Amino acid sequence: MAHKAPGRHHREGVTLLQIADMFSDEAAAKEWIAQRRWPENPRCPYCGTDNVQVGIKHRTMTHRCRECPDRRMFTLQTRTVMEGSKLPFRIWAMGMYLFTTNLKGISSMRLHRELGIGQKAAWFMLHRSRIHVLYLTSAGAGRTHGIAVGPSSDSAR
Repeated sequence: MAHKAPGRHHREGVTLLQIADMFSDEAAAKEWIAQRRWPENPRCPYCGTDNVQVGIKHRTMTHRCRECPDRRMFTLQTRTVMEGSKLPFRIWAMGMYLFTTNLKGISSMRLHRELGIGQKAAWFMLHRSRIHVLYLTSAGAGRTHGIAVGPSSDSAR
C-alpha cells in the first residue's frame, strides 16, 4: 500500500536550530512576543484601549494606561500565561516551541533539562500553557477547574 502524503514523522516548520537563532538574545525574544501580542500598538489589558504611555519610569512596569480610572500600570506579561513569572522571555519562547511541537506532549523533567531551568519552573510553565490551551479549545468557557483563565481573568496563581 503506497502512501502519497508524508508520514507522521515528517513535519514542516521551524527547527530547533532556527528557533535558537531567532531568539539569540533576550531582546529578540521580547520583541517577538510583543509583536505577537500587540501587532500595531500596545493595548491596555484591563480596558483594551491603545491610549497607553510607553517607557514609564518604574522599576518593573513598562506601560501605563491613560484611560483607566486609576491609570493602571502593566507589562508585556500582564494577563498572559507569563504573568507572575520571573523566567526570561527567551526561556518562555523556547518552552512554547517545545510544548507545541512535541506530538505526545513534554514532561516538566524534560523541559527542565532542555532549558536549564528548575523542575518547578518547568512545571509552572507547562501548567500555565496547558490551562491556556484548554481555555482556547473550550470555546471561551471562562472558568476551567475552578481556575479563572483567559483574557478577562486576573490570571491563575
